[in-house]
Amino acid sequence: MQQNSISISIIMAVYNVEKYIRKAIEGIINQTFNNFELICIDDGSTDSSGLICDEYSKKDKRIIVIHKKNGGVALARQSGLDAARGEYIANIDSDDWIEPNYLKEMYENAKRHNSDILFSDYYINNDKGTEYITLPTLHTAKDCICYLLEHKLRGALWNVLIRTSIIKNYNIRLIPNINCGEDQLLLIQTLMKSKKITQIHKAFYHYYIREGSITRSNQMNIQLPFIRNQHLKEYYKLLEKYEDKSILSSINTYKLLAFTDILKRRIQIKIGINTLPKIELNEIRNSNISFKLKLIILLIKYSFLKTAYIIYCYYNLLMKLIKSNN
Repeated sequence: MQQNSISISIIMAVYNVEKYIRKAIEGIINQTFNNFELICIDDGSTDSSGLICDEYSKKDKRIIVIHKKNGGVALARQSGLDAARGEYIANIDSDDWIEPNYLKEMYENAKRHNSDILFSDYYINNDKGTEYITLPTLHTAKDCICYLLEHKLRGALWNVLIRTSIIKNYNIRLIPNINCGEDQLLLIQTLMKSKKITQIHKAFYHYYIREGSITRSNQMNIQLPFIRNQHLKEYYKLLEKYEDKSILSSINTYKLLAFTDILKRRIQIKIGINTLPKIELNEIRNSNISFKLKLIILLIKYSFLKTAYIIYCYYNLLMKLIKSNN
């Protein structure tokens, strides 16, 4: 007999997704694996999303609906984590969908290998079609943390199964008011406390990129530089005390990548120069980013902004031409 009668708690934060949520819920209730609970957190939706969740809850006792005042995705996810009773936790976004064997394959694989965290490949869907994304090989929690910071691994929760006791026993919580990248911050905290990391090179999750989502909004583009700086502070707070050279190097890489990302948005939407993180010469010299990015950062550091932007644009154009000829 399992310690928990429920194998998987599925957390779904819901906000104004009436066009998509039926597909998401149908994909869950039609799984080949039945021992789960679906916790839908209606984050103060102003459309019929919450009512749709209630409709399904009345038909299926495995579906639990929590209605709350709008407070952002971090607080919504946290409500789901607090309510979760399953042995493992899965997260599914309310505008995405999953293959019918998602829960069965993930759960059986996690149990077979006694996984604390299990990663899988995934699909990206948009109006142009479907792309299969293969994850890099992940051996240890430290590998995962370094890859996340260096943008080699997507910091999402929807292609991950997490042992619930890791989150509950160590009181791992989402950080309030960080509603973009909040999943990566939770994932890193969980990785720090996990012993057995495994992966499966199969894809079950369809991540749908749609216009109007929070990560694609103009307001988010304006806020992103400030979010990047906030993330940077949290990463230092979480990881610097470990004094692990590879992790500290990866934080440094994240800082430099954030610098270039903020630079791009500064040029696009005229954000002030004070949003750029302060970069030291030794941080540039000792990083493992490309020579192109090092050159751009050096030019910015010494105020050659226009020249740096021209180089940045030229390089991207050149890469597109090379790719189109291959």
